[in-house]
Amino acid sequence: MPAVKPRLKVAAKESGSVPFSNRIYALNQSSLDVLKFTGAWEIICDDYRHWPAFNMQTLDSRCRKGFTTFSNADPNEPVAHFLESQVIVSSLLRSVQSTSNNPIIMSQNQISKLERNPNSVKVGLENGEEVETLLLVGAEGFNSNVRKLSGIKWYQHLYHHHALVGTLKVECPDGNRTAWQRFLDSGPIASLPLERDTASLVLFASKIFLDQLILRPDQEIVDSLNRFWTEDVEMDSFEYLSRFQENVQNIFGGVGSLSSRGEEPRPPLIKSVDKMSLATFPVGFGHAVNYVKPNVALVGDAAHRIHPLAGQGANLSLSDCKVLFEQMQSAVEVGENPGKFSYLLEYERKAQAHNVPTQLFCDIIYRLYGSSRYPAVLLRSLAAASVNNLAAVNSMMVKWASTSKPLQT
Repeated sequence: MPAVKPRLKVAAKESGSVPFSNRIYALNQSSLDVLKFTGAWEIICDDYRHWPAFNMQTLDSRCRKGFTTFSNADPNEPVAHFLESQVIVSSLLRSVQSTSNNPIIMSQNQISKLERNPNSVKVGLENGEEVETLLLVGAEGFNSNVRKLSGIKWYQHLYHHHALVGTLKVECPDGNRTAWQRFLDSGPIASLPLERDTASLVLFASKIFLDQLILRPDQEIVDSLNRFWTEDVEMDSFEYLSRFQENVQNIFGGVGSLSSRGEEPRPPLIKSVDKMSLATFPVGFGHAVNYVKPNVALVGDAAHRIHPLAGQGANLSLSDCKVLFEQMQSAVEVGENPGKFSYLLEYERKAQAHNVPTQLFCDIIYRLYGSSRYPAVLLRSLAAASVNNLAAVNSMMVKWASTSKPLQT
């Protein structure tokens, strides 16, 4: 039972005067399928602003030629769409209100107690109300009360850095159709396109540094951010890696060649920053040992917390919803309780099989790119070159991050 606001201030398609939110999500094709199934995507396309990215570009500050470009085989097919959080929430609420028979939306109410019955659960809300339901879905983030009251074990650790988010004005030659990320020793920096001259900033660094950065004058912040995109580290690893490759070229057959690569792509130039939009938050990893109990299911951050460097958090959450819906539908079709434990266990099995490897992959990428040691730089640079030089591998990576079987009714 997520706490949602039925009334949100959301910018319409042409309302350029309304500032962008600093909560931006990159939705892949699988997530769009979920939104299409609910009717929310049609509402978004008709009424709200959103922006496609046709390429994803990663850069490595330790190796100028250790860059990777991800794109679909069809250059006209986006790899992701970027949307504000409240656009997704508002469109889903509108879809629910237009397709459901008098839906009850209770916002700003936390669950304070949970009582388990043989075939249902009864929850008590902070305002004193009680609600009984066949299936309680915990979708209230990584501090989920539903998870805590259900007694589900939760393992987590915090990363050493925080994230700074905000809205930027940028200048870029491709019309801002590329999502950018550069890995620095202090943590990644990302530029996510929102419209032709606007992007969302994500910068990972220590909390102390970020708190000091946002107190500087606007132009100093802009200059610092632009240096993060262009300034080389003290020693570039390209020369070292090229010498290493001379000894293994026959083995790799040019697949991992760095020497034949072109110049590092140039990211957008930051022109200004909306200082009022800047905010920081901690970054962590979390895993619920179980996603379900009888008549209770967890989705999204309540079940799993992932490093945001790959932009997969919202996609995993919508994937959870898809899989859970399919199990609920299977139960109802044969006259069973949608909260029946056996069906929920199948949801848990399928969701964890997809989510856990993705979480671990992002954790490995974070640790691999967080190291300045030559073996780590060598490994990631050769991997980047191989992904670019092998079209099949590049295509496989894009499909892994962006597609799955659509919902069926």
